Amino acid sequence: MENNKAFVCKIGNFKSIEGADRIIQASVILDNIPITQVVVGKDDYNENDLVVYFDSNLCIEQAVIEAIDKQHENYNKENFVSISRYLAKGNRVKTVKLRNTISDGLVIPVEKFEQFLDKKTKSLFNEGFSFNDLGDIHICHKYVPPVKQQSTPGSKKDRKKRKLISRVIPNMFKFHVDTQQILRNVHRLNPEMVASVSRKIHGCVSWDTIVDTLEYGKKQIKEIVDNKTNCHIKALNTLTNEVVYANVDAFYKKENDGDWYEIELENGNKIKITGNNPVWLPQLNCYRKVEELTTDDYVLIDY
Repeated sequence: MENNKAFVCKIGNFKSIEGADRIIQASVILDNIPITQVVVGKDDYNENDLVVYFDSNLCIEQAVIEAIDKQHENYNKENFVSISRYLAKGNRVKTVKLRNTISDGLVIPVEKFEQFLDKKTKSLFNEGFSFNDLGDIHICHKYVPPVKQQSTPGSKKDRKKRKLISRVIPNMFKFHVDTQQILRNVHRLNPEMVASVSRKIHGCVSWDTIVDTLEYGKKQIKEIVDNKTNCHIKALNTLTNEVVYANVDAFYKKENDGDWYEIELENGNKIKITGNNPVWLPQLNCYRKVEELTTDDYVLIDY
């Protein structure tokens, strides 16, 4: 199951909430494993009902909200409550606390989505199915926080002298082609395991950077992002050292995301990239941020 997507699961393990008459606590269950909890209406669901679960990393499309709202028997009546009431700005799903009980996301009955299903997706729309789109309808997308511009005190010369401290553990930090969320894999963990937790780091490359896609050959990143092109981009699986094509799971632009650098490759090509973007060093078998590179580093970039 891929990250940043809604998915079909079951709901159950209902528990009453102290001091609450209309709401109860329920587990979101996937493959018989409770993976998180939500708060729902007391009589809204039965044990093991199928639902669509949206976590707090997702935003739901306005047209989808309106289409689901219209199915409610009280739509346009005085006591009608829209799904949007439970969402934050930009229709982002929220994690909230109700009566001192955490509700980690939003669930909606699967039957509310039948209008979006074509023949192909209807046959797949079972427990474990994850999606951003149903047929030609875009349902949800990953939440991308807005970039906040902050002025840095001191002169430009002083700012250049400041050294940024890397939070990447040397020789330990590795990327995966398809890293799954811990929320959906908690059943794989046990008390005997040793885990290493690191900060998730983002970076940017210039809009005119060329990438190699499986479906369309070489494309500019700008073209892929602007058109939200569903495709697979050439990448390296650092665990197996194999060239693979990784699925594009989000489309977004970021401005002022750190200082820009230009790297000239052995073949004479150049790539513009931000200093906080990690690049792979095959000789050291690790990632390192661009701003920490030296002229002696051997960097693997297919460009």
